[in-house]
Amino acid sequence: MGEPLDANPGDPAALKPASLPVTPEQELLAGLRARRPDYQRLLAELRQAETEAGARKSEFIPYVGAYGAWEADNPSLTRAGGNNWTAGVTLRWNLYAGGADDARLKAARQRVEQKRRQLAAMESAMALEIRRASIECRS
Repeated sequence: MGEPLDANPGDPAALKPASLPVTPEQELLAGLRARRPDYQRLLAELRQAETEAGARKSEFIPYVGAYGAWEADNPSLTRAGGNNWTAGVTLRWNLYAGGADDARLKAARQRVEQKRRQLAAMESAMALEIRRASIECRS
């Protein structure tokens, strides 16, 4: 109000592009891995499958055990009695179970591979989410 319509308003202020702090994608991915419960659950399932595969593999190894016992026979507090002892070693080895042990081991290894692939797919999807968000933030 008070200025004529044809008056020069002056030079506009210089515009600078906005700069946002951009966190590296690897840091974002590491943070996402730590915070996502579905990723943590899948990691736990992978560890469980690896433990199961190790247990199935141990079925092929012989088991050796030892035991011992000692016993004192004192019929009264004043007279000495006898003593008895027993010691032994046991060996347990599953030589052949009709291929069942081998089949269980193969199935356990397949579960480990399946969990690893699921984990890789989830990591790839998380990296894609971060990449898309980063591109949207920059544009």
